[in-house]
Amino acid sequence: MAINNYSFLSTTIGGGFPQTGGSSISGSYFTFIISPVGGNPGSPVVIAADDFKIGNAAENPSGSNIWFAGNVDASVEKVEFVDLATPYDALNTVEARVYILSGTTMPNADLTVLVDVDYTAPTFGDDDDRGTSIGRPFCIRLYSPSSTTTCVNDGSTNAAFTGIASSAINSSYTVSSANADGTGANPYCSNGFHEFKVSGTVPEGQSTTIFGQSFVADTGYYFPDPGIIANLTVDTQGLDFSGAYTLHHIITRNADNQITTYRFEVNYTPPIPSIEDLNGTDAENIEKFCSLHHEMIYSNYTPVQVTSTNNGTQQMIQSLTVNGQTGVGSATDGFTGPTPLNVEGELRSVCVYGSNSAGYDLSIKQVTGGTTKTLAFAEPHPASGLESSNSFTSGTTSTGVTQINIQNPRAGGATYYPSGRPYAVDYAKSTINSKEDYRVDIAYQEYFVYFPAVAALTYYDIYVVTSDANESGNSDATLENITTTFGMSGTGSGATASNPIRIYQYTDPSISIQPSTNVASSYLAMPNAAEKTTIKANVQFTQSSTGIVDSSGHLAFSFDITGSASKTLSLSRQPVASDFSIISGGNGLVIYYENIVAAVVGSGDGNVVRVTGIAYIEQTPVDDTVINLLTQNFISPD
Repeated sequence: MAINNYSFLSTTIGGGFPQTGGSSISGSYFTFIISPVGGNPGSPVVIAADDFKIGNAAENPSGSNIWFAGNVDASVEKVEFVDLATPYDALNTVEARVYILSGTTMPNADLTVLVDVDYTAPTFGDDDDRGTSIGRPFCIRLYSPSSTTTCVNDGSTNAAFTGIASSAINSSYTVSSANADGTGANPYCSNGFHEFKVSGTVPEGQSTTIFGQSFVADTGYYFPDPGIIANLTVDTQGLDFSGAYTLHHIITRNADNQITTYRFEVNYTPPIPSIEDLNGTDAENIEKFCSLHHEMIYSNYTPVQVTSTNNGTQQMIQSLTVNGQTGVGSATDGFTGPTPLNVEGELRSVCVYGSNSAGYDLSIKQVTGGTTKTLAFAEPHPASGLESSNSFTSGTTSTGVTQINIQNPRAGGATYYPSGRPYAVDYAKSTINSKEDYRVDIAYQEYFVYFPAVAALTYYDIYVVTSDANESGNSDATLENITTTFGMSGTGSGATASNPIRIYQYTDPSISIQPSTNVASSYLAMPNAAEKTTIKANVQFTQSSTGIVDSSGHLAFSFDITGSASKTLSLSRQPVASDFSIISGGNGLVIYYENIVAAVVGSGDGNVVRVTGIAYIEQTPVDDTVINLLTQNFISPD
């Protein structure tokens, strides 16, 4: 029969098929797939097994989607309808399993079986849109500065952001304040940011406003041009959602063209086909989406007090970025701060953004153990592929005082070569921030820096030292650079970085699993550890549909533990996962144990207990890791 908007696909044979002519068919079945067709991305046709039945048949048991008798050939015992994905998901199809009655004789020609499939359109409530769209999860963390409350870092109170009257978040979805205290859960608490989480489900196939946030300056304050910057990180764990988010900016200015209110509205359009995990309930899918740790953190938010001289003409170093990122990394957490550097070395782009005539002095510091070096910027900057001539030295080096000059308004045109070095190029940018067509010219100077290979844990601090003396000779306090974001230091001669961009470079760690005991005299020497020494730091291995970690994350182990000449070994129980204990390292490690088996080999004094198993490494650590298997928990030496 024909069913509008559905098709029968992929007829397959199961059970005892194929059968030869004259043979008895026993317990065999064949299947076909019912697939939805038609609709559009905004209104897809969706189905579920519950929608189908066999004409004039009886369902037994009720609600099982298994139908007996009815409008089918006499050779058919029953028909079962099974969802192959989540019911009413746009990706769901339904498998019809047609079971042949046991004892049926296979003819000497093709066996044709008639099955009458009926469809009943589901009835949904007024608030249920499964017939036209599907709910897709989203979750994003916001790190927002505030003057009304303070973020507590390890018991101390951060300074309030004077000049911000409010930073209200509004959304039709769930907004929660999370991890406002302590840097362990909120990596930006030490910089005065609160963590908020916005989450929920949105319709597929359309753009939905998920939240808005308005920053309002206090009376007598304004936000420096070009306004507050939202740094969005949504390319994480190998899944890139960059094209799914859209930011809209609504700006209010005072009579002097100074920004007094800056509002963000964020829209989310779920990617089609989906790239996130949808194998769960809405609540479960939202929680899994939250684990991707999409985040938005702000810069250039520090208000400026209105004076008689700062009518929008102030010099400004707006921001500093490394491959578009800011933040402070961690020696133990590879997902904090900018993306860690490859242990074998890597080229990164460092950009300094600012207004016309603003000056800066850029430094990059390398720290390995107790050794500190600084980058000696190449002169001139080498051609692509030869960036290694940028070298780190024991001396105190920097770019020197450098000025941003916007001389050519055409974007991408080289306008200024600081100190004759053509590796820092100005690109003029013009931003329209109001209906009055008020424009502020912003340029950036880009440095290509090669970070070399290392043999030990290393981090790099990247920062700009700002002071009157670094304003290209300017000493007028009203034209002083505004320190607004990561990578800016304090003022004064010889100032050091108080808030650098910090990037970590981890070495390839080893993971060792070794047996141990608290009664060494009962055993011969414990066997050597099982090691995986070529593993990369801070890597997340994906899981298959069965939940098994990819083979590159497998670490098999086998130990023969031998009793002393006077001890006979026996088992009090089988080993379990809790018998494994991390005794050193393990920062960032996520590991599971399966197929752990212990067996006694031989009898009498000096016999052996053999322990085998597999460790599944879901996330590698950032440091060398030693794991002990505590044999005293399950081996008894008698």
